[in-house]
Amino acid sequence: MTEKHIEAIGKIQPLKNVKALQRLLGMVNYWKKLIPQFSKNTYNMCHLLRKDTPFKWTPQCEAELTYLKLEGAQRVYISAKYTIML
Repeated sequence: MTEKHIEAIGKIQPLKNVKALQRLLGMVNYWKKLIPQFSKNTYNMCHLLRKDTPFKWTPQCEAELTYLKLEGAQRVYISAKYTIML
């Protein structure tokens, strides 16, 4: 992951539909082992993926997105930077 990727993650805006949410969660799912309490911090966003739930972006979803942008990008960048290949 390069600094360009980190900048792109930081520019993510609040999501407007289910497809955009699916793309975001699919992208960060790759790094979920590096993000502490991933499931807890994406609960409200994952709840929006249910069929019986109308898509409404709430302040809780915004807080989760902010957490993923800050914590996720920072940890993934540090991990990628210091990974040693044997």
